[in-house]
Amino acid sequence: MVCINAAPAKEMPAELAPLIDILIVNQVEASEIAHMQVEDLAQAKIAADVLQQRFPQVIVTAGGDGVAYASAQGSGTLPAHKVKVVSTHGAGDCFVGHLCARLCQGDDLKTAVEFANARAAEHVSTVHEDALL
Repeated sequence: MVCINAAPAKEMPAELAPLIDILIVNQVEASEIAHMQVEDLAQAKIAADVLQQRFPQVIVTAGGDGVAYASAQGSGTLPAHKVKVVSTHGAGDCFVGHLCARLCQGDDLKTAVEFANARAAEHVSTVHEDALL
């Protein structure tokens, strides 16, 4: 299974797209790849549905608004967990890492997204000692 976090946003070679099983993008990247405006969770859901026509599974993160996902099994949104944000540094990496780990353990997309969403919220609300060095 090939999962790509298409960051930073740039033109994707046409021969790469058919090799991707899961596309993960944020609002900026979704706007670029889907050729549409993505500024909130509702637009992230629309972008995920549009991109799912090109990729088997799509996740569009919308920062403090939440996350949208789409696959052949369905699509939906999850609101962001309400936490006191300490730093957003590494939030995307945390999300993608936990998502891929759960998918490798056999979770379906929605369950993996729910888990990764919670872990990313925990991450942004925690002081990381290594970041203070």
